Amino acid sequence: MRWVAVAAVVASLPGCSFFKTELGTPVPETAPRFVVGTTTMSDVLLELGPPFELTATPDGIAFLYQQAEAVETQIGFGGGLMFDTEFVGFFKLVYARGRANRRALVLAFDQDRILSAQAHDVWQEDLGSGAAVELIFSVVSLVDTSRLEQEPSPAGWPTSLLETLPETLNARQSLSTGQSGFEQLSTPTSVGQHTLELR
Repeated sequence: MRWVAVAAVVASLPGCSFFKTELGTPVPETAPRFVVGTTTMSDVLLELGPPFELTATPDGIAFLYQQAEAVETQIGFGGGLMFDTEFVGFFKLVYARGRANRRALVLAFDQDRILSAQAHDVWQEDLGSGAAVELIFSVVSLVDTSRLEQEPSPAGWPTSLLETLPETLNARQSLSTGQSGFEQLSTPTSVGQHTLELR
């Protein structure tokens, strides 16, 4: 009986959970030591691998490497701490908050495949929060990271002409065909060039 009481007290104490998800392609924390006018596209591919996005430009081609590290921290309180009933003791109240540590690297190459420009950025993005009532022994992610979970555009190029008619007719302006630019993860589809697709 004593051990049952101890277990009930332990189950009622606050607890923490931690989720970490890597999305996109790896990007160095500091800007790579590429030299404009000297570094070649082959040098970049050998060091960083294939980019997450690429696009044709008037002067050549551009690569986009981007990475998002989604971090979610949860704190839970057992129901037995707030209500003196055995049934409620099987549940807990959980509050979660998430953030994304973002890194991006843009590299532009001229028609000879020589690096002509580069930009590197690191920032943090708020992913919001959430709350739920869960079983005392379950651990479930509560923060929505779906807007960061997209496939690289080149993976969808073969099917780009099988989209709905408004999207197909505006393929020339699309950011997912490798001809008209690229965009970062989590960019809303209700702004910019996406508005032409009439989603």
